[in-house]
Amino acid sequence: MSKIFLNSTFKVFKLQYIPDAQGSVIDRICYDELQYNPEIDLIRKKLVNTILVEELYKGHDFIRGSSLIPSTSRLYNNGRKDAKEIPDFGEVYSQLQIRVKINQLEHSDRVLKIGHFRFKLPKIIPAQLLILIETEPGVILVLTKIQPKLLSVIVDHFINSLGCLMNSLNLPSSLLKELLNETVKGVESNRVGDLELSFNGIPTSNGTLNSLLINVQHQDIGKFDDGESFVESLYDHLRKQTAVDFNQLSLRKIRCRLFFMMSEGKIRFTSDMSFLPDPQSYDDDRPTIWVVMFQLCDLCK
Repeated sequence: MSKIFLNSTFKVFKLQYIPDAQGSVIDRICYDELQYNPEIDLIRKKLVNTILVEELYKGHDFIRGSSLIPSTSRLYNNGRKDAKEIPDFGEVYSQLQIRVKINQLEHSDRVLKIGHFRFKLPKIIPAQLLILIETEPGVILVLTKIQPKLLSVIVDHFINSLGCLMNSLNLPSSLLKELLNETVKGVESNRVGDLELSFNGIPTSNGTLNSLLINVQHQDIGKFDDGESFVESLYDHLRKQTAVDFNQLSLRKIRCRLFFMMSEGKIRFTSDMSFLPDPQSYDDDRPTIWVVMFQLCDLCK
C-alpha cells in the first residue's frame, strides 16, 4: 500500500461499468508495463487541451498577465513567449508527467484491486491524484484529489470514452455514526483526540439555524463509552442538557485527530493512522485506515 492515502483531502465517487473482454477500467487506465497505453495517451491529450483552453498555466493573478511559466520557458514556441502566445501543445504534452500503478490488497476474505493515476505539470500544476478501488467486478470506489477543471476531464473520459456511470458518493448519517462508534471503541481516546461533530436538519420557527456544532474533548470521550454505543450515550447526554433529540438530526461532519469525514463525500486520513491493512504485523500500532475504507467500499455495492 501507499502513503498517498494520508494527509490528503479526497472527494469520493462511485463508478460502475459492465465488465467486458477489454478487462477492468483499472487495467485500462493504470496499466503501463509496455511503456505505452493508448488510454493514458488519450487522457494526456485531453488534459493538455484543457490546460491550454482554460489557461491553467497562468498564475492566480492572471488579470495582470502573470504566469507561472517564465517568459523564456520551453513550453512556448521558439523558447520565448510572445504577447498573446499560449504554450506549445507538444511541449506541454511532453512535460505533463503521468504515473500509474496497480496494487492488490488481500485482507481477511477480501481481495481488492487498486489503481493509482497521478499527474502533474512540474512547477505549474502540482500533483493531482486519482485512486480507483475495485470492490467487485464492475464497481469501483473512486478517490480524487484533482482540481475541478481537470477532474471534469477525467469524469468525461470515464463516462463518454469508457461507458461508465460515475456519481458522487454521499456518506449517510448512519455510516458516520457507525464509524464514530467503531473508532471510539477500538482506539484510545488520546489517539482519537478532540471530537468535532457537525449536525444539520435542525427545525426552527424561522429556519435561521442551519447547523449545530458539538465539541467533545478527548479526556471526556470515556464518559460516553459505555461499551455499547458511544453515539447513543452522547446523544442521550445532549438531549438531557439541551432538550434536542439528536437522533432526529443528520450527522454531517466528523473531525478528530485521526480523520475528517463529511456527508458530502469528503474524507481525509491523517498520519496518525496507518495505510497498512494489518499494521500490527509490521510493528505499527496506529489504527488502520482500512476499517473505514472497507465500509466505503461496501457503500458502493
